[in-house]
Amino acid sequence: MKYVLTRNKNYAFVKCFIRNLMVLILRLEVVPSMLVQSLSLKLASWVQLVILESSIIIP
Repeated sequence: MKYVLTRNKNYAFVKCFIRNLMVLILRLEVVPSMLVQSLSLKLASWVQLVILESSIIIP
């Protein structure tokens, strides 16, 4: 039961995180494209890491 509870918390966190990420990406569109490219590359690798971790947490 405890495991299910933490799983739900993690899922809620991931949903909230993705929503914040969308807002961040929308804000980044205003920034010059060169900066966006370097940031999006870092962001993409970071997101992949988070997705990998969350897929381990959420089967």
